[in-house]
Amino acid sequence: GRCTIMTLSFFVLVVTCMLSTLHLTIKGELIAKPTGLVGQFEPLNISPITLSPPPQSSPPSISTNNDDGDPSPPRKEADDDMPKEIKRLRKYVLRKMQTKMPQCQFPYTYIKQTQTTSSQNSDDHVMSEDEMRDLPSIILMHVSRQILKYTANGQNIATDIVTEKDKNGRSIHVRRDVIMGYNYLLTLQVTNKSEDIDWTYELGIFKDKAGMYSVFKCARHPSSPPTSSLGEDKDTQQSNEIIPTAQSNDNDDHTPLSSLNIVCYNIWNYNKGWDLRKTLLAQATTSSRMGLPNIIGWQEVRYSDHPSRDRMEDRERWGGSRSQAIALLHELHHATGKNYQFIFQPAMMYPAHMPHYELEGLAIFSLFPIVESSHLALSRDLHDTGDEHQRICLRARVQSPIGDIDIFVTHMSLSDRAQQRNIVEIYKYMNSFYHHDDDDDGGADKPSPSANEPAEPATASSRASRRRVPQVLLGDMNGEPNAVAIQFITGKVKLQDIKSDLQDAWELHNHGEKVCDASGQCSGNGVSPGYTFSTLNEKLTKRIDFMLFRGLSLQDLQLIGDVPHIEQRKGGDHEEEEEEQHDKTFPSDHLGMIANFKFENN
Repeated sequence: GRCTIMTLSFFVLVVTCMLSTLHLTIKGELIAKPTGLVGQFEPLNISPITLSPPPQSSPPSISTNNDDGDPSPPRKEADDDMPKEIKRLRKYVLRKMQTKMPQCQFPYTYIKQTQTTSSQNSDDHVMSEDEMRDLPSIILMHVSRQILKYTANGQNIATDIVTEKDKNGRSIHVRRDVIMGYNYLLTLQVTNKSEDIDWTYELGIFKDKAGMYSVFKCARHPSSPPTSSLGEDKDTQQSNEIIPTAQSNDNDDHTPLSSLNIVCYNIWNYNKGWDLRKTLLAQATTSSRMGLPNIIGWQEVRYSDHPSRDRMEDRERWGGSRSQAIALLHELHHATGKNYQFIFQPAMMYPAHMPHYELEGLAIFSLFPIVESSHLALSRDLHDTGDEHQRICLRARVQSPIGDIDIFVTHMSLSDRAQQRNIVEIYKYMNSFYHHDDDDDGGADKPSPSANEPAEPATASSRASRRRVPQVLLGDMNGEPNAVAIQFITGKVKLQDIKSDLQDAWELHNHGEKVCDASGQCSGNGVSPGYTFSTLNEKLTKRIDFMLFRGLSLQDLQLIGDVPHIEQRKGGDHEEEEEEQHDKTFPSDHLGMIANFKFENN
């Protein structure tokens, strides 16, 4: 009996170790720990679908509520031919419009009408002619879908054996790709009569394995000029537009924008008190001497399918605060009243509290229209133990009032070899949006133009009139200034016979580099070492967060997030004991940085 018990105990121990160190089962699918997500966006074949104004109701006996009891426009008979997948997306979009999610800036007139209908708790509400006249026109023009498949090495798609029903209803075992969810990109055409302008909305919706929806992208930009301005001079139209300043960003300040405030911040995912830290992050990013940020690049941003990741009331109000990006949008809106457009792109997946999981990636927020976005999956070496996680570089083209700007965000590998390989990949990726095949200005060494780069005629007039779009690279590089990858991207050494022309914002602002050892001995001409890591135990010893740029002029820079929140705990009977017992919470284990830039051509 003793041998049997020992044998069983050993067996249980082996199985436990295998599950905890090798892989995790999520709803019958085998998930290995080093994870990545792959998949290409493919268009879905749909005809334009009118979301608003809703058609007038048929007889009152016909319900206009969707399956979840949420009020939605009465369905046309043509909807019967609409794929179920599109119907569900439409229902979710209508629900987001009703909640007035601030980052999407949906037309208020439509929101007001749907909330009024909901409050009346009636299925046969018929709008008046005035209500119909005020409603904007909202048309779903295009939908593309990305199937997020799991890969352990960034190339081969993992498969698993699942149980399905055949056409006769019998259970069969089949091998399928492991799918972690779906991304949808929706293009909405909105004509808001009160604004006298047409808008194009880019809405990204993520559907996880459990069927839960969350917004991962919301951006809008004018698709046509105001009708009242047709025929006017372009410069006149621009001069009449009210634009917030970079210094104050107040809606009441009519001073034209002259520079941009840009933030780089690693938010430390869900670690140590996220419910408090998300508020501290919003406070840190909005309270610098430069004022509110116009653009923010975040790292270590997660989406969790675990129901306890955020307060239930937040999830219900903001539509998916399981997403840290949505939670931060909420906090920024609460702190400033501003509506940031955003894009979130997951790169890797973590097992979390079986059978749940979390996606981690990068996000970009902008007060101005995000008119393009893309990302690059960086290469991995499966034999390099420091390179086990999938890394990416996320890009967003922002249309600011003083000019377009490309923002790149990344979170580099812990491996030196991977850093050197990936930083060249990132620089080539940046060049594909910056250099042209007919450039002859003696700039940085560059690779061949990207296949995605739009072709332009190589004429003297086009070269003279073309202006390069300025670029900023933000990120947790996991390498210090003397690392080869950092030496390369700051133009100090070559890799693969390529020389970078990016400038290190901190080094430029700090008048050089300064390095201090543990004993306090420092070397270099810089004013401060600019350490950004780590706030744990209040010991900053490394500068691994960087802001690199070209085509811009640096005006100011400041480290942020260095002031902790202090919570007093009950101590002993003596006053001095009471003072010693307190908790300190920083916004993150990293410091962030905010920099103010002007366009060189300004």
